[in-house]
Amino acid sequence: MSSSTHAAEHVLRLSELVTTILSFLENDPSTLNACVRVNKLWAKVSVMLMWKRCGLINTGPQQGQPPAIQDLASISPSHRLQYYANHILELEFKDNLTYDLLDSRTIKFPHLWKLFVHTTTPNYANFDLNLLQPYLQPNLRRLSLHEIRLSDVFLLRMQIKCPALTYLEIKLTSMPDNTLSTERIAAFVDAMRYLEELDVCNSTYEFWEANVFEAFTRHQRLKALGLPCLPEKWPQGLEPYQSKCFPPNLSSFTVKVNKHTAPALNTFSFALRNVVHLHLILGWRPGHALKLATQATQLKSLRMSFQGNITIEGEDLMMLAKHCSQLEVFELPPVSLDGKPSWDRHLYDGVPESGSVTDEVIEEMAKYLPNLKSFVLFLEDDEEDSVLTERSLIHLGTNCRDLELCGLYADVSIEAMVFAQQDLFSRLQTLLVRRYQDSEARETTHDAREIAARFFLNAPRLTEFWIGTTDLDEGHNRVVEEIQRVMESLPGHKFVLTGALPVSDL
Repeated sequence: MSSSTHAAEHVLRLSELVTTILSFLENDPSTLNACVRVNKLWAKVSVMLMWKRCGLINTGPQQGQPPAIQDLASISPSHRLQYYANHILELEFKDNLTYDLLDSRTIKFPHLWKLFVHTTTPNYANFDLNLLQPYLQPNLRRLSLHEIRLSDVFLLRMQIKCPALTYLEIKLTSMPDNTLSTERIAAFVDAMRYLEELDVCNSTYEFWEANVFEAFTRHQRLKALGLPCLPEKWPQGLEPYQSKCFPPNLSSFTVKVNKHTAPALNTFSFALRNVVHLHLILGWRPGHALKLATQATQLKSLRMSFQGNITIEGEDLMMLAKHCSQLEVFELPPVSLDGKPSWDRHLYDGVPESGSVTDEVIEEMAKYLPNLKSFVLFLEDDEEDSVLTERSLIHLGTNCRDLELCGLYADVSIEAMVFAQQDLFSRLQTLLVRRYQDSEARETTHDAREIAARFFLNAPRLTEFWIGTTDLDEGHNRVVEEIQRVMESLPGHKFVLTGALPVSDL
């Protein structure tokens, strides 16, 4: 007995095993804080896990809050502060204030792997880029810069100090006076040998001329690219139809499409033949963009966001479905761009208008897209006769057996849907609809429970259900109330009845 106890104590002194065990508590700071008091080994591992991230705010609803910059700056003396800084892998700064908290302490972050920098103040021009110098180091792999005035000199320093950078995001939406040049950007792209993801789709337009695209053609590792525009003019020998204007291994592409660049989209079809994930940000008629998508023979994910008044035609959607039968993700507009849904966008913001998109159109699309795992279609339509109904959901459930996420701008009768077919959504996890409406006959509590039970039999894996609104008075939504009661009683389930649906913002 004593020998087994001794063996157990010995096992719990193994650093690798303790790290594996405590890693399950990584998102539970309060419990990790208690583990610090067990012994020196547990203290070391707990501190390492608690301080992996610092200053990050958007860690998701299921995760614990990481320490803030203010928490780090409040530690003294400096050598103890440095002990915690040595464990930080991900760091987020929001403005000059948080930089100033650490600037005078000469703290280093030797293992920093990810840095996110953005300023929330309008005085971005006063932001001191020299404050970033201690954080630009060889170990840095991922860097995001939002609303910060950049320059050629800073880009050169980044190139020299961060040679192993694999991800770079630059957001300069309101910075017309940045001192970047296209020559410096092209040289930067050429020099960053390990860069795999470059996202500048929220940058300003004038930097992305043809010579920058020429640098892309020589980049062998670049797999994901996000651009704010496409060049309107191309130099001789670099025409898009020659497939010389894009990285050879590009698999994910995001681009904004406006009235100036939309006509040139078709010339990119050959260059994008290997693209698997395509995200189009449309500020112009979507016909050209949808034709481009039909030429991407390897396409599995298509997401479209909208800026301005856009109308989607049913014929265009059916053409897309016929030519892209391999699609697994179709989101218009996207519910999620980075794997983390955005829940704070109002239903009617950024929703295009419907042009003859009916239940029959959805039926045809469902027949051609049997591999769909995510299908989102929010189209605003003032004509009540053309509003989508539960028939569209039934067609999708019948033909797309792997569907996990479904969002429709539809008026849905749950009663009609559940009695249509059994096991309709065997894999569905998230459902979003515009409005719940049922017959004017008021169901009894017994009827409501039977309908709710059939609903869960049709969607046994459903964990999230969002309804924009209902057309019934309070107290008469017995079916909805019963579904809500069941889902709220189950751990990890969410039911939301609100005017806001999770459409991603850009």
